[in-house]
Amino acid sequence: MYAETICMQKKQWIKMSLIKRIVLPKCRENSWQVGGTMSVCKHTGTGRCGREAWQQPRQEYVGEGRLFGVRRIISCGMVLVMLFCAAYAESDVPLYTPAVNYATLLRDMVDAYEQGGNTDRMDKDVEALQDDMAASIAAHWKKVYLDPEYQLLLLGKDDPSQLPIMGKHAFVVLGYELLNGEMTDELKGRCDAAAEAARAFPDSILVCSGGATGSHNPERHTEAGLMKDYLEKTCGINEKRIFIDERAKTTVENAVNTFAILREQEIESITIVTSSYHQRWGQVLYNAMAVRSMKQDGYYAEIIGNFCFDVLPSDELFLQDDRIAVRQLGEILGLPRYQMDMLPRLVY
Repeated sequence: MYAETICMQKKQWIKMSLIKRIVLPKCRENSWQVGGTMSVCKHTGTGRCGREAWQQPRQEYVGEGRLFGVRRIISCGMVLVMLFCAAYAESDVPLYTPAVNYATLLRDMVDAYEQGGNTDRMDKDVEALQDDMAASIAAHWKKVYLDPEYQLLLLGKDDPSQLPIMGKHAFVVLGYELLNGEMTDELKGRCDAAAEAARAFPDSILVCSGGATGSHNPERHTEAGLMKDYLEKTCGINEKRIFIDERAKTTVENAVNTFAILREQEIESITIVTSSYHQRWGQVLYNAMAVRSMKQDGYYAEIIGNFCFDVLPSDELFLQDDRIAVRQLGEILGLPRYQMDMLPRLVY
């Protein structure tokens, strides 16, 4: 909001300055005639003389010419300056850019993870930002990415009944891209994990999220729709416990869309169910979405645990999940373009 206001003020100032700087030299012959209530030049019949002072004595002409030349140089310089300012006004970079912003924090979060876990710069960023959102993002990042004691619970290895579930709870099951309009083994694995956790907590609901994906999907099957069928028909989960979001195509959209369902169902806590390599990435987005929802709508759902289908990613780029996570955090935070450009990029 601040940056938009500054840009509007810059544009208005530039426009008014351009109008005021249009200068035409007056007639030097003192040959004005009075016509009505305004002065008129006898050479042009207007309020300006196009002839300048060419018929004046040479000494006066030289002096006036030099003066006019200086004016032209100054005017050209002003035009160049204002053109530069106009181009600057079209950008989204504010006149004043603070030394610490959200991009600084997100970049330092990645550095802390990739370079040994030192959180000093993160802590200084949070102190400088003085914002609940920044504090929550940094705290959850430390928990899932930097704490060596943080445990991922895995299907086939860990018992989901150890999850600290109380009150109105939901298992949020994240989708995975379809192959020729059908579920992949990885997506089925995520559903198997969700079903086992749901059996341990029969009062919990399941929220499946994922839209129509995949390049060969002529019938526009959705991840969430197929997940619901699989959970009901293959895993034996009561369809009344299953809620679906059939629009999301990214993890950011998963978070945004499922929070609307969670709010409608008055859910108090959630467990993220997804693949093991996707769990931390998904959690930091859902945590940020929870804080944003609290600020905007007064609704908050706490992430109390995880349950995973353990698998290696099919695309090696997903091994850079920390970098993907911070860039998608930038989307949830609505960072301007110049801050998004500051974030670490994927290494191809």
